[in-house]
Amino acid sequence: MDMATGLPASGAPLNFWLWLAQLFITTVFATGFITYYQQGWHNAHEKYGQRPVVSWMIRLTMLVGAIVLGIALHMIGWRVFANTTGLMFHNLGLFTLTFTLLVEGEALWEYLVQLVAVLFVWNMHHMGYYSDPKYTISLVILAILAVIIWLHKNDIRYYVVRNVGLFTVIGLDFWTLLPRHSAGLTMTPLIAFQGFSMYLGMIIATAFYLRADHLAEVRNEENDQTAHFDSLTNAKSYATFEEEVTAAFNRARQQGQPLTMAALDIDYFKQINDHYGHLGGDDVLVGIAQQLSAVLARHGNRAALYRTGGEEFNVVLPAMDVKAAQPIVEDCWRSVRQGHFHAGDNIVRLTISMGVVDMVDADRNIEDLYRRADEGLYQSKHHGRNTITVNGRTVAGDPERRPIAIRTILTQRVYDTQSQPIVATHDEVILATYAQPYDRWDFPDDVDLPLSVQLDYVQRLLAAECCGRVIMNLTQKQFLDVQTPAYLARFQAHHPALKRLVLELGNLPSAAQIAARTRAFHEYGLRIQLEDLAPFGEDKLIRAVLPVVDGLKFNVERVRAAVEAGQVKLQVDDFRQTMARYNVVVVVNGIKTVMMLITPGRYWVRGMLKGITTTGRNCPGLPDRSG
Repeated sequence: MDMATGLPASGAPLNFWLWLAQLFITTVFATGFITYYQQGWHNAHEKYGQRPVVSWMIRLTMLVGAIVLGIALHMIGWRVFANTTGLMFHNLGLFTLTFTLLVEGEALWEYLVQLVAVLFVWNMHHMGYYSDPKYTISLVILAILAVIIWLHKNDIRYYVVRNVGLFTVIGLDFWTLLPRHSAGLTMTPLIAFQGFSMYLGMIIATAFYLRADHLAEVRNEENDQTAHFDSLTNAKSYATFEEEVTAAFNRARQQGQPLTMAALDIDYFKQINDHYGHLGGDDVLVGIAQQLSAVLARHGNRAALYRTGGEEFNVVLPAMDVKAAQPIVEDCWRSVRQGHFHAGDNIVRLTISMGVVDMVDADRNIEDLYRRADEGLYQSKHHGRNTITVNGRTVAGDPERRPIAIRTILTQRVYDTQSQPIVATHDEVILATYAQPYDRWDFPDDVDLPLSVQLDYVQRLLAAECCGRVIMNLTQKQFLDVQTPAYLARFQAHHPALKRLVLELGNLPSAAQIAARTRAFHEYGLRIQLEDLAPFGEDKLIRAVLPVVDGLKFNVERVRAAVEAGQVKLQVDDFRQTMARYNVVVVVNGIKTVMMLITPGRYWVRGMLKGITTTGRNCPGLPDRSG
C-alpha cells in the first residue's frame, strides 16, 4: 500500500510494448493539443485582436481550460490508475501545464496563474515528503526555470534546441526528484526513465511542430508582404491600391458613407535623383513613406498609405469627408516639410504637393475619384508646389519656397599644349550649379557627387564615342573608402571603351593617407591626380606625394596672384625638371582664351605651360565644353 495515499501501488515498470504504445499516444496528444491551442491563440490575438472583449474571453477560456485539463489528467493518473499505467496521464497533465508557460503575448498575471497550477500538481506529487531535500531542490530548479522562461520565452519558443533543452531540464527535475511514493506510483529508476522518456517525446514533437508552424507563418507573411506591399517603401502597392480602394468605394456607395482620397508626390524629386543618385532617391522615398506612416499612426491608422508611382503616393481615408480628413492631410504635408530626410550620407529638406477630394454623387467608379484627386495634385503643382488643393481649391501651401538646387553635369576637355596641333587628351566630368539670384551658372570648387551619378554620366559619354580617357572627381571619403578602387575597376572592366580613368582629389587628406591609398588605386590601374593646389603654399605636401601621384592640377589665377604678389619667384626649369623626374602630369585650369597665354606681363604662364596639359573653356579653334 502507498503509505501517503492508502491506495495500492506497484513498482513494476511498463513492459516494452505498453511503454511504446503510451509513448506514441502521448506524442499524438501533444501535437493535437498544440494545434488547437495555436488556433485559439490566433483567434484571440489576430482574428479578434481588434475586439478586446471577445479576445479576452478567448484568452480566459484557454487559460482556465488548460489548467483544468492539466490537473484533471493528473488526478486520473493518480486516482484511476493507481500503478505505473498512470505514467501516461501524469505526463499528459505535466505537458499541458508546462507547455502553456511559453505562450506568446500573455500578461504577467496569466503567467503567474499558470505557474500556480504547476506548483499545485508539483506539491501533489510530493505530498507527505515536503521535508525531503529533493522537494526543496526541485522547487529551486523550477523557480529558476520559470524566471528564465518569462524573461526569454521569445528566444526559446521557436528554436528547437533551446526549447527541447529547457523542457528537458523541467522533465528531469520532475521525474528524477520525485519521492519513493508519488501520486499512486512507486518510483524506481526504470519507472522514472519511462516517465521522462514520454515527456521528452512530447516536447521534441512539439518543438519541431512549433518551429515548422512558425516558418510557415513567416513565409506566408513574406508572401503577403510581397503581394500587397511595395518592396522599397513598405507602403501598400499599386495592385493592392486598385483592389482595396475599389472595394472601399463600393462599400461607401452601398452604405452611404463618405470616402476621401489624397494624391501626393514629392516636389523636385528628379533633382534628388540627379543630385544624389538613384540610391539617394530610394532613401528619400523610404523616409517619406516612414514619415507619412507615422503621421497616419498618430491619427489612429484610420487611413491607408499606398505607393502608386515612382515618387507618387496616395492616402485613402474611409468614412471621412474632406472636413474630417483635412487635419490628417495637413499634418502629413506639414510633417514632411518640417522633416529631415536622408539621401545617402546627406540630409535634405523636402516638400510635397497634394490633391484632396471626397466622393460625390457624380463619381460613378473609383477612377472618377482618383482622376479628380490627380487633377487637384497637378493644380497644386501649378500653384508653385508645396501646396494642398482640396476639391479644386488651394487651401494651404508655401509656393514661394525655392527648389533644393538646380545643377547639371558637364564635360570639360583637357588639351595637350605641346602637341601640334593642340589636341584633346581627356574628358573631365564637372559639376555646374545654377545661381538663381544672379541668373548664372557657377562651377563649385568642391564636387560632392555619388560615384554612381558620375559613372552613369561617363557611360553616356562612352556611348557618344568620347575620347575614352576620363577624369572624374573623388571626395575625401570616397578616396579613403577601401571599396572604391575595386568598384571603379569593375566599372572600367565592363566598359572596354574606357581606356584610362583618372581620379581627381580636391579635399586633400594627409600626405601619408594619400600615399597609402594611391597605391591601392594603382593596383587596379587607376590614376590619382590632386587638384586646386596652391603650388607655393603647399610645396611640402606636393613634394611628399610626388613619388606616388600621377598628376597635379593648378588654377592659373592662383599661380598668377602668387607671382604678382611677390610671394615666389617662379623657377620654371626647376619645376619642369622635378615633374619630369617623377613622371607627373601637370594640368593648369582656368585658362579662358588662348590669347591669355601671350598677354603682356604674363609670359611666365606661357613658359610654364610649355609641354604641360591645360584645360580651357571656349578656346578659339577648340571644341567647346559639352554636356
